[in-house]
Amino acid sequence: MVLIAASLSWPLTSLAVESGLFKGINNSCLVCGNCGLCDIIQVVVNLGDLLVGLSGVAAILMFVLGGTLLIIDYGSGKNIQKGKDTIKAAIFGLVIVLGAWTIVNLTIAVFVGTTPGSAFSNITGTWNVCQGAGSPKPCP
Repeated sequence: MVLIAASLSWPLTSLAVESGLFKGINNSCLVCGNCGLCDIIQVVVNLGDLLVGLSGVAAILMFVLGGTLLIIDYGSGKNIQKGKDTIKAAIFGLVIVLGAWTIVNLTIAVFVGTTPGSAFSNITGTWNVCQGAGSPKPCP
């Protein structure tokens, strides 16, 4: 059973490297462990992207839970307030996470020389792209 699961998940490992936490990491870092400053910064940026994505998933689950509580109440009134509070908390949490991400992104974009107008038109920007500072040597 373990062998079947491992063989089915093998193609996912290359997908995880290309689009997951190690997206944009130098091959010499992944293969040999020769990691530079750019690779470390890229992992931190990828982790931030992952956490923002997971907060969206958590918000959707909270919306579903709140809606389910509203639907299964059957008119008794006990779960209606719980459902409303759950949906409000999901909205509030999502606003906090996305607002914090926007403030951090715009602040960094301004500090690296991007004007605020262009930061709004291209909110992700390229401030988080490392240009070879601290690049590692290739594998022996």
